Amino acid sequence: MTDLPVSGPAPRPGSSAAVPAAARFAKMKKELTMLAVLIGLAIITALLNAVFLNPDNLRNTIRHISLISLFALGEAVVIIAGGIDLSVGSVICLSAVTTSYLTMFTGVGIVGAAAIAICLSLVIGLLQGLVITWLGVQPFVVTLGSMLFLRGIAEVLTGGTDIGFHGEYPGFRFLGEGIGFGMPMPFWFALVAIAITAFLMHRTISTWRICPARRRRSARRTSCTRSRRPCSAAARCWAVAARCSASSSAPASCRSRSTP
Repeated sequence: MTDLPVSGPAPRPGSSAAVPAAARFAKMKKELTMLAVLIGLAIITALLNAVFLNPDNLRNTIRHISLISLFALGEAVVIIAGGIDLSVGSVICLSAVTTSYLTMFTGVGIVGAAAIAICLSLVIGLLQGLVITWLGVQPFVVTLGSMLFLRGIAEVLTGGTDIGFHGEYPGFRFLGEGIGFGMPMPFWFALVAIAITAFLMHRTISTWRICPARRRRSARRTSCTRSRRPCSAAARCWAVAARCSASSSAPASCRSRSTP
């Protein structure tokens, strides 16, 4: 007698196992749409202006896009966490002005000036966070006021004129203006920053703590879908998710607490 192979239950219509490609496409629909729009704009621009495909112009475009990507990464994390920050540009402006001002007018070295500018940016973010969390002021109001205040400070430091390095510190300027391995240096910095941010947002518990949508999905998967009593399971699901969020516990603890 030969044993017949035993196969598992067939996937139900509409399940993730039955339509994995459709599910992946639905998740990436927004990203694919934006990519298609970007490619279309590039094609139209190249047809209207032949200089667009010039290697120097492409490198400059990549440099600007890379810098904007670095700025947008931090803003994206804030928005995912449910907040907003309108002072990003002013903080960047003030840190750049501070670096140039310290090196050109106070005699501080470029390493010390850059370190002071970074510490200043961290202090500004810390103060904004304290005002939002301790005083309960809306992030929109706090960052809007910070944007105007910091822009005014930068205007006072510069006196309404441009401040640069006047050809000094070529090594430091190479980090923003140089070419490495055929690509602008900001491109490599942005690539590393994107990889680190993607790892932190998808492979660590920090995302579960700061992202409400991911906590809700985790709670639904671990308790609601296993219970035959939808109403009571949903109540337990939200209660456990709230407790876990308040105590900063891991999804595994939620799973153990929410099993009926």
